[in-house]
Amino acid sequence: MKPLDPNKLKTYEEAIVKTCETLIINLLKKFQKANVDPLGFGLDYRAHHFGTVKEEWKAWQALYHELEFYVNIQVKLDGVGVIK
Repeated sequence: MKPLDPNKLKTYEEAIVKTCETLIINLLKKFQKANVDPLGFGLDYRAHHFGTVKEEWKAWQALYHELEFYVNIQVKLDGVGVIK
């Protein structure tokens, strides 16, 4: 395995951000397709939208499949570490 170049930290940070954002967005889309909400977005929606529970749940179910996700990841590498 080739050692990491300490002069390329910015390149490594960008690669990590791009990879993580893609993986997370793909996972969120998979949740939507499977019609599951393991992260509790629906609970947060219901907490902020008052009304009858039945009406709000139907509204959420209609919205959930149309949501677009934006992921913002920030990575700051301080060094490459020491590996022998």
